[in-house]
Amino acid sequence: MKWIIKIAATILFLAALYCHTFVSSIKVDTITILLMVLCILPWIFDFIKSLEISGIGKIELVKDRTGVSYKEAKEALEACNGSVVDAIIRIEETMEQDNSKTFGNRGAALVESIKELVKKGNVSRIIVKKADGDAVVNIPVNAGLVGLVIAAGLIVLAGALWLGGRNC
Repeated sequence: MKWIIKIAATILFLAALYCHTFVSSIKVDTITILLMVLCILPWIFDFIKSLEISGIGKIELVKDRTGVSYKEAKEALEACNGSVVDAIIRIEETMEQDNSKTFGNRGAALVESIKELVKKGNVSRIIVKKADGDAVVNIPVNAGLVGLVIAAGLIVLAGALWLGGRNC
């Protein structure tokens, strides 16, 4: 049935091409080229479908779709005999398993990173010096941040009290 449709489409477009070219005495133009392409198109679809993406193209595709490294994409493709869809599914399933296992680990990692930031903040210091080089202020960064938050809260509180006293 497919072959009959292809042959019928080709004959139809060839007839239109013949009429357009010879009957109306028009030279080759855009319409003629379009009709030629339409004659060939039914036969090209199978060829286009049969084309396969090269190895590096498959790796790029899997990598872009899943966000994994080249190595992981290549390993997944090899495990799935070159099937891009199966490789993507395999990687997604692996990622889902990893995510469910590492949810608790992410919380612990967040706590560890916060502890590391606090340690760095205690080591780093804010130093304000006079022109002659004597230190006027020498406090840890964390103390400066706490002071900044307290000062901002006091400013908001003072503004609220001031506005409240003015009956706004």
